[in-house]
Amino acid sequence: MLAAAFFPAIAASNPGQVDVAYLRTPEIIPTDAFGKANPGGCAGPGPANGNPTTYPPTCSWNLYAAQSLKLTSSPGTATWSTTQITTTPMHVGDICNLGIACVAPSSNRNLLDFISEDLDPQGCAHIAYADDNTVNKLRAANQTSGCFKKK
Repeated sequence: MLAAAFFPAIAASNPGQVDVAYLRTPEIIPTDAFGKANPGGCAGPGPANGNPTTYPPTCSWNLYAAQSLKLTSSPGTATWSTTQITTTPMHVGDICNLGIACVAPSSNRNLLDFISEDLDPQGCAHIAYADDNTVNKLRAANQTSGCFKKK
């Protein structure tokens, strides 16, 4: 089983200031012996229709960001602040990360296997991601508060 977080994008500012964006579902995704997600494993509807009992219900994915201002602190004192950015899932179903081995129709390549993150001169994060659930377009999430302070 694999904790369900895919496609991390990292942006860093001053030493210890790091922002990570990623896609996450609360479901546990079944994996193969090599740790790769099983094709169609998140397509649902769980163990119905002959799927193995280890398959979760259809996965709903949201965009998250985690930010640390003190990653250079000693172990145990460095902290992360995590925020769910999308309130409506930006993807529902399987995310295939096996290239041409994706199994249609339960898997697809709609998300293009990446999200992108950058920081502007004021230290605010900007995240570009695909939304094939609500608008079927590329979207941007722009941080407006809690930005890194530039030195």
